[in-house]
Amino acid sequence: MKNIYRTIARIVPSWTNTKLKEFLSYSSIRVDPEDFIGFVILSSLLLGLGGGFLAGYFLQKPFWVFFVALTLCSYIVVYLWLSVLADKKARLVEESLPDALQLMSSNLKAGMT
Repeated sequence: MKNIYRTIARIVPSWTNTKLKEFLSYSSIRVDPEDFIGFVILSSLLLGLGGGFLAGYFLQKPFWVFFVALTLCSYIVVYLWLSVLADKKARLVEESLPDALQLMSSNLKAGMT
């Protein structure tokens, strides 16, 4: 399966891969970025395919409209989830950084090195 995921990840534009790799790194998710990207793309396509068939059948509308919409929405949800995780971690660091710097400066003033 990993070969399939990596092949799919190589098809995706490089700017998207770069951004998702950064988000994975910032959010401390320990997984191979290419495997994750391939898994997300494949899952989005399968969700769009299944949901598109069901929605097209029950709503009597063209399949491809729902396929495209569900595929894009599921990919965007994962992208936003990673963005929120990375932002949450950055906010945590920003909140604790002044305290850590204050502690270090107090230790230096007291003669501790």
